[in-house]
Amino acid sequence: MHQSFDTFDVDPDALWGTTPAPLEGEALHVWRMPPVADPRCVARLWSVLSSDEQRRAGRLHREQGRSGFVIARGALRVLLGAYLRRAPDALGFEYGPRGKPMLAPRGAPLQFNLSHTRGLCVLAFSRRRALGVDVEALDRPLQVGPLARRVLDPVEHDALLRVPETQRKQALLNAWTRKEAFLKATGEGLGGGLREVPVSLAPDEPARLLGDASATGAWDLWALEVGPSHVGALAAAAPAMPARAASA
Repeated sequence: MHQSFDTFDVDPDALWGTTPAPLEGEALHVWRMPPVADPRCVARLWSVLSSDEQRRAGRLHREQGRSGFVIARGALRVLLGAYLRRAPDALGFEYGPRGKPMLAPRGAPLQFNLSHTRGLCVLAFSRRRALGVDVEALDRPLQVGPLARRVLDPVEHDALLRVPETQRKQALLNAWTRKEAFLKATGEGLGGGLREVPVSLAPDEPARLLGDASATGAWDLWALEVGPSHVGALAAAAPAMPARAASA
């Protein structure tokens, strides 16, 4: 496993006064934030969104989901602007073939990704490394058996059955977030096939890619520390290896 990452906590109301630590080289920054804020803060974050983002927010019927979207996307713009020293509402985005967002014009010098769920928003940034992040709430309603058959390969499914029954939901969400973080990092998204990305999943195991993705050494994977109510994962391209000096 290559170098780890730095983690920062911020409240939405404090975003505007936040100055990120320097982000250089292969470093990774992860920001944790509750997706709730004072109405005045939500209104200010709304004001930096593009018209397309505002339309997307307007299509969300539940107030909690709508404000969470506004806070997450607004926070992304504010933090990107702080890293790049640009106005948040002046930033433009492009989207890859599978929907992965990136700064416009393509090739801008900052990689990013975000994920938000009930009670938590996580944003990740790097100058050079492609990355993906995913978080899920542990109280998310789901049926473990049917979902496991849909997203786990046979080896992973056997590993899940070895986990105590009381921990299987967490183990399954461990697998889900690790797979999704990896597929977001590669740009494939969920269309890349969750069953095609085997990962470790037991609550007492470190996050690891298994199979072909692990064998190449091209990607790193970590479990995020996101408190007792959530699970999360960060995937990032391995740092570029320095070129060896030619021998005399």
